[in-house]
Amino acid sequence: MANKEIIYRRIKKLREYISKLKALQKHSFEKFDINVEINWAIDRGLQLAIESCIDIGKEIITASDFEKPESYQHIFQILRKHQIIDENLCEKIQELTRFRNKLIHDYLYLDSKEIYMFFKKNLGYFEEYLYAIEKFMKKV
Repeated sequence: MANKEIIYRRIKKLREYISKLKALQKHSFEKFDINVEINWAIDRGLQLAIESCIDIGKEIITASDFEKPESYQHIFQILRKHQIIDENLCEKIQELTRFRNKLIHDYLYLDSKEIYMFFKKNLGYFEEYLYAIEKFMKKV
């Protein structure tokens, strides 16, 4: 696999983002809502973690010579098709990707509560994704 080094560097970065986001979980919504540094750290941390999932998926697809994805959503469908991730994880990572689009493009319409609740509810899916990717990487 030609892109193994790149994939492992992206995995390392994703692990760093997850660690930083986990450290921010101690903050209540009230603190998140009034503290711009915490708010921005969570917002940007989510964006970077989601981008990492996308980039890792793209690298695996390219390195494995799978079909070219037509969208970010399609990346995870391809990974599911090739049994790298399961159906449930595919759906959850696609949900993360849709949320990334909101963070980037629809930020005017997102409220703090929605971001905070998404953050609290979905952080574990990054770890599940990492586990599935690392399991796949051990096989190649």
